[in-house]
Amino acid sequence: MKIEREKKYVIPDSFAEKLKKVSLLKIGVIQWYIDDQKFIDDDRLKRYKKYRLRLVIDNKFNENWVIAIKRDLGDFKREEIEFGIEKSKVKISKLKNFKLTAKIRYFLTKPHSDPEIVLDEFLNTCNVNFDVNFLVEVETEKIFEKIEKEYGLRNFEVVDFSMYTNEKLAKRFNIESKDLIRCVYEELIKK
Repeated sequence: MKIEREKKYVIPDSFAEKLKKVSLLKIGVIQWYIDDQKFIDDDRLKRYKKYRLRLVIDNKFNENWVIAIKRDLGDFKREEIEFGIEKSKVKISKLKNFKLTAKIRYFLTKPHSDPEIVLDEFLNTCNVNFDVNFLVEVETEKIFEKIEKEYGLRNFEVVDFSMYTNEKLAKRFNIESKDLIRCVYEELIKK
């Protein structure tokens, strides 16, 4: 179990384009919010009513499937349990029944560093559209105000954090999961 301390920032498209140019790495991310305990047969999930299934895709189309359970602790903190899962356990054709987010994630700092700063660009293609285009997440044990000043985020902080969790932004779309995965990959490899 890990405790994460994070803030989110909704930023304008013009600022996002500048941040994308200085990013170190980008990946594709699709997150499904599963509320069916029988969807994946895994003993580690038996006591949870819902969880997040995340697919991470790199530019070589390598896939990494991860289960995550998160719980809000307040004061910008959340408890997080994560573990990998084999693709063979995932019923990909049935994923279309669940809410999801799909995005390209740009790392502005090295992954797992402190601070870890990412820019999420939510998918707006393949009949998939979200209410937010760009969201910056800062995860740190350091003082947020210093990071906000350094990265120009001061005026963009999300006041109601709960409204901008990926789960709250998630929607259902009329798209087959394999087609969605292809769309995310195509967006990922665009220059």
